[in-house]
Amino acid sequence: INKDATCVCDGEHHFVDDGANCVCDQKFYYKDDTCLACPLGCLTCTSDAECQTCNEGLEIRDNVCKCINGDEFLDQDGTCKKCSDTIKYCVLCNDAQHCQACQAGINRELKNDKCECVDKYFPDEADVCQPCSIPGCLECESFSVCRTCDTANFWELDSLTQKCRCMRNYTQYEDSCIKCAIGCARCDPTECVDCDEYNHWV
Repeated sequence: INKDATCVCDGEHHFVDDGANCVCDQKFYYKDDTCLACPLGCLTCTSDAECQTCNEGLEIRDNVCKCINGDEFLDQDGTCKKCSDTIKYCVLCNDAQHCQACQAGINRELKNDKCECVDKYFPDEADVCQPCSIPGCLECESFSVCRTCDTANFWELDSLTQKCRCMRNYTQYEDSCIKCAIGCARCDPTECVDCDEYNHWV
């Protein structure tokens, strides 16, 4: 905006004097006679979607300013924060709520934007992922309590013991459920214990 000797730039609306004209201050861009805010982290920009220069400690990627360190994200206060400070075990994130990658080698994987124990592991009191040792269990609550059994391999949850048992017509052999002989409702690995009377076997 051109100015003469009697003009005072409107600082309240982010205009500053560059010596010849009233221009938008840093972190703002000019549009329709107004100074509008640049995207977060931008020192100068041409629009609300394209940065020209960034604040210290940031770099331009995909036309916006992002933290130089890959394990950090740009917080709403304009500072870089470690992903793991807001999302435990996260090493790459977009913001404080959405993780993109988890720390390797600790039996965790990305689930619902967080780093949770992989299948067949559960977090102990120290939040370390421990293997679930209950046969047939996919999701453990503790070393002795199962939440979800592997129904695809014929395991079902026993509500009394909170462990997995083989479904009807199957028996446990080591850590697997194997099918009983035809006509057998309950068996052990070597012989039939009860015939399937419901289906007229005797």
